Amino acid sequence: MRVYQTPRIEQSQILALHIIVCLSWTKIDRVEIRMARNGAWKFD
Repeated sequence: MRVYQTPRIEQSQILALHIIVCLSWTKIDRVEIRMARNGAWKFD
């Protein structure tokens, strides 16, 4: 049997990337919610 272990550097990079993506998505959601409240939805 061969046990595969990811290096700690890769794990930390993946974790950091995951956190950045989550933060950016929540930021986008907040902006969209704010725009929706202001009635600023314009897709012309």
